Amino acid sequence: MEIQTIINQINLANYSDQIIEDLVGRINGINLESKSSTIAKLKEYKGKMDNEEKNKTLEDLIQALEK
Repeated sequence: MEIQTIINQINLANYSDQIIEDLVGRINGINLESKSSTIAKLKEYKGKMDNEEKNKTLEDLIQALEK
């Protein structure tokens, strides 16, 4: 899954556990190396989203993926 696609989905969604669950499920379906790379790339966006709610969504997504 492309990083920009993930970021776009976060930007379009209101914060909810559902968007995080959906993205985690889709990202967990890729191989471990790609998942690690995806997490690293997502971390580059931390604090750079449009607003605090979107930053929190991204942070929660990263934490869920790292579990």
